[in-house]
Amino acid sequence: MDFAFTEAEVALQQTVRDFAKKELAPKYIERSRSNEFPWDVWRWMGELGVTGIRVPEEWGGAEANATSVGIVAEEMARGDVNCAFLVFLDEVMADFVIEHGSLQQKEEWLPSICHAQKLLGFGLTEPECGSDAFALKTRAVRDGDDYIISGEKTSISAVMAVDSAVVVTRTDSSTDMNRLSTIIVPLNSPGITRYVLDDIGFRPIGRGTFVMDDVRVPRSNVLGQEGAGLHTVAEMFNYARAIVGVMSLGAAQSAMDRAMDYSKQRIAFGKPISKFEGVSFLIAEHLTRIEACRLLCYKTLWLKDQNMPHSTEASMTKWWGPEVSVDAIHAALLVHGHFGYTHDFPFGQLMHDVIGYQIGDGTAQMQKLRIMRDLIGPELSP
Repeated sequence: MDFAFTEAEVALQQTVRDFAKKELAPKYIERSRSNEFPWDVWRWMGELGVTGIRVPEEWGGAEANATSVGIVAEEMARGDVNCAFLVFLDEVMADFVIEHGSLQQKEEWLPSICHAQKLLGFGLTEPECGSDAFALKTRAVRDGDDYIISGEKTSISAVMAVDSAVVVTRTDSSTDMNRLSTIIVPLNSPGITRYVLDDIGFRPIGRGTFVMDDVRVPRSNVLGQEGAGLHTVAEMFNYARAIVGVMSLGAAQSAMDRAMDYSKQRIAFGKPISKFEGVSFLIAEHLTRIEACRLLCYKTLWLKDQNMPHSTEASMTKWWGPEVSVDAIHAALLVHGHFGYTHDFPFGQLMHDVIGYQIGDGTAQMQKLRIMRDLIGPELSP
């Protein structure tokens, strides 16, 4: 077994780490308290060549593997866990278009994503359903060569920044999952209203709702096969969950790095607090959990790169990664004592930001359910 990154991956890791340390980390707290979308960071990412890096070269990308995306997401998160979401949004949605888009859709979206010109969002969750996609009420009705779409989507990341969103919608009255479709809906279309949610974290990216009232879109905007929406979405979520895992761990590693540095400098009872087992063992325990979860995340991405099944591992990374991260950040705050509880340090904000990943893209409970259904089958699982 070879756990080493390739020379190209190591070089990519160092490039993004340097960028995150220089450009992102110094202003993380300032950005995190603002509702202003980080357009400057997104454009810097485009100049750095890390937007759409999995996109084929013919469309402007580097045709990198999924492991490379994980590296970029983790290193970005070490500097600013919110800005790291831009990697998630760009890469996951680009992958969706690569796998299922028509030639027209690829020509429209892939070069724009690679050059940090347009953002594509995703709309599945509704006010009355999240994980239960069978209960969604958004409806697309055929009208000649168009669809007329009505419904409400919520918990939409970057709701005010994205140009369009891939909307999961019912295309007839059936509750059969095979009759759900994914349609690209321009969010500046007549009949769309957007709202922002007042979240405790993730504020620079923002999260919100958009309402569609008889929005007309051409049938050519269907992404993938009509009626096969949940199948294509399920494939996307497996990849997305591993990226959520490594983003969470990037934030956790940043917090632990601060805790280690502080433990060497803070003097108590005449010696550095790193000399006390209550401090040093706590740090050791969390670093162990971070490393173990990191290996699971990169195994998942490696499996994707090998075109091997990875839904079980993806669900494991999704529930465990954010939990490991929140616990590690909490521990880092405690190592800093009463100073860690102030706004002068990033730990409170980091916790607010990372906790969102415990909810988005499926809760821990849903991930554990999927794991058991994969391992022992739906007949014997909850």
